[in-house]
Amino acid sequence: MLDLALALPLVLGLFGACVGSFLNVVIYRLPREELSIAKPARSFCPNCKRQIPWSENLPILGWVLLGGKCRGCKGDISFRYPFVEALTALLFAYCGHWFLERAAGGAESWWILFTLLLTSAICVVVTFIDFDWRIIPDEITLPGLAVGTVLSLLAPSLHETTFVGRQLAALGWERHLVALGSALAGLVVGGGTLWGVGLAGRAVFKPKEGGEATDAMGFGDVKFMAAVGTLLGADGVLLVFFVGCVSGSLGGVGNWLVGLPEVLADVGRHARRHGKGAGYTIGAAMKVGWRRRRFIPFGPFLSIGVLVVAFWRRELQEFLLHDWPRLVQGLFRLDA
Repeated sequence: MLDLALALPLVLGLFGACVGSFLNVVIYRLPREELSIAKPARSFCPNCKRQIPWSENLPILGWVLLGGKCRGCKGDISFRYPFVEALTALLFAYCGHWFLERAAGGAESWWILFTLLLTSAICVVVTFIDFDWRIIPDEITLPGLAVGTVLSLLAPSLHETTFVGRQLAALGWERHLVALGSALAGLVVGGGTLWGVGLAGRAVFKPKEGGEATDAMGFGDVKFMAAVGTLLGADGVLLVFFVGCVSGSLGGVGNWLVGLPEVLADVGRHARRHGKGAGYTIGAAMKVGWRRRRFIPFGPFLSIGVLVVAFWRRELQEFLLHDWPRLVQGLFRLDA
């Protein structure tokens, strides 16, 4: 008989692969107004529109057996499909491991597991839709505000360690009211923080795209963070924002570096025609490359922050409040 420590992650991993197959449908159809999640009921090839039978639609395995090509039109099937399925499977399996390691037991702990599974699935959808379309659909964020609040009431221990939760508990509030107060505070702080950053970014940097003024922060990000705040509380959602900013900065630099060779080639041709030197080429390429590739979606990096805080909140707080200050002090200590 399988040990529960192995069985639950394994079962959830297999279930996650199936959920990932459904998430592929959501990622493809939700931003397209001409499609709905339910219709057509069967998955289809985006190239030839051929409906895919169940035998070809097995999570991960179906793509491998088909060699990454549609059996009808022989067109390529994006590697993203098995990647999303595998990623969801890994996240669900880790949710099972986390649950067995940290959940206290009882009915409430199962609601915490459900919350982790749902949050993981939503983060996957948000990541890939935002990559493709630079939007986070209202169909995800607006129901998330209500669902997050309800889940906080079903599992009030989600908010027992939040800052607002501790203050309300100290005042003698009943634990479900503590969770509700912390969830509403997280909603306000999560949405308000990103909204304020977006306003400040637009005022200071005056961002433009395609020659027209644009927002520094999409309002979908604001609603997404408000929904996240209902689950993680005010201090949790600020941690999400911190992780999102750090990972987003690294992603922005990586995005710029990836496009730099192409820009160097374009600027180099221009420089040779006008007799410019290497110094001009490098400086101009860096500037032009930044202008071309400076806009990246923030949703994927916020999703990374959500998962990091959901799974490793205590470790992150310990690092930021204790380990990191000690590390900095050690680096700058002046020995006599």
